[in-house]
Amino acid sequence: MAKAQNLTFCTYNCRGHRPDRIEYIRKLMHTCDILFLQEHWLFTKNVLSFANRVGGVNIHATSGMNESELLLGRPYGGCAIMWKKSLNCIFAPVESGNKRIVAGVLSVQNVRVLLCNAYMPCDGNYNDPLSQTFDSVLSDLKALVEVSTADFVVIGGDLNTDLNRPHSDRVESLADFISSQGLILGLEHASTSVDFTYE
Repeated sequence: MAKAQNLTFCTYNCRGHRPDRIEYIRKLMHTCDILFLQEHWLFTKNVLSFANRVGGVNIHATSGMNESELLLGRPYGGCAIMWKKSLNCIFAPVESGNKRIVAGVLSVQNVRVLLCNAYMPCDGNYNDPLSQTFDSVLSDLKALVEVSTADFVVIGGDLNTDLNRPHSDRVESLADFISSQGLILGLEHASTSVDFTYE
């Protein structure tokens, strides 16, 4: 009988793929099994070479940019789920239809986990190049959770909101989403090893 395995998750907004970011991602992969990345700033065709630069990992990613148009300005967006090659698992991508979400089902020892990594729109007057609102991304996450037959659901990412503002529209929307889907906030989970969401 196989020994039960605990999975360790981490999330990181890397804001690009410079060598210092790659080095930090390598360090994170020494401490976790599965890493949710946001803002990798890569086109889909470059994702595999990015994973090869990190080494010892598999990756499933989406680009935040329209790949059929000439890029004007700096790259932006993108989400990825990265996991150790040594993890004895099967990963099946799940299409979200949303460039701010990358998802898949990870099967480990006959346990299926729906993984959703979201890069939420920034708060304030920022012009979102993907023209999506906080609530529309939550709605797409809700659709993924509701149709899933996985045993567990893990949603991570960059929520781009301050959880210490309980009367914020975003915090209220997020709280409603968590409650309606029967989820718990990671900061409230007994195994959480950090008490911050932003540094």
